[in-house]
Amino acid sequence: TADKPFLLLKKARLLALDHQRQAFIDQLDHVLEHAQDNPILLWQSASLCHHNQLHQRAIDLFEQASRLMDPPPGLLYELAMARHFRGDAPGAEQALECLLRATPHAGPALYLRSTLKRQSLQDNHIRDLEQRLATLPAASTDRPGILYALAKELEDCGDHTRSFAALTLATREKRASYTYDIRSETAALAEIAQAYTQEQCGNGTGHTDTGPIFIVGMPRSGTTLCERLLCGTGQCCRCR
Repeated sequence: TADKPFLLLKKARLLALDHQRQAFIDQLDHVLEHAQDNPILLWQSASLCHHNQLHQRAIDLFEQASRLMDPPPGLLYELAMARHFRGDAPGAEQALECLLRATPHAGPALYLRSTLKRQSLQDNHIRDLEQRLATLPAASTDRPGILYALAKELEDCGDHTRSFAALTLATREKRASYTYDIRSETAALAEIAQAYTQEQCGNGTGHTDTGPIFIVGMPRSGTTLCERLLCGTGQCCRCR
């Protein structure tokens, strides 16, 4: 069916998550047999390569996808990131400039551009960033990213007072955009602690059957480590 290549790609993604690297690479090769004329499949395959440290292969696939369609900003951003990871700062900036022609106020792209190299008094984007801030639509969520970029470039150029002012404003606006509620988080953790007391967890007699094992615990308490230790015995495996 037409969906088969994307199902094959999903399998490759699961193999990567399961740390079966060679099987993942072999599966990706199988996917790409169906991807030569499919820019979306090439793009998704490139993203998967990038997230699994196959950066040069990712670059090749991003570029191949770009030749088959008018590259959207998301593809150009990922291409810039992959080139950046490969140490190709000029190539990364070239991709970002193409992106910024389509979306001139893209905060993440402007921040990435500012980090590609150490800016200097003779060569920087400070005036450009200030102009983009001045023309930013009122409802835009890109303002913090542009401010972070401006703060970085001002710091590179030795203007620490203005850099800190931009950084403070960026942080304040970014924090205001979060919906995190510490009260609901602490309440949820308190419920977990109440349900799984030391006495309750210490009185178990264990089970000898071959059914599933459920590992429960507080966040960041070692549940993933426990799972990997158990799987390392070879007597059980993770279930996805």
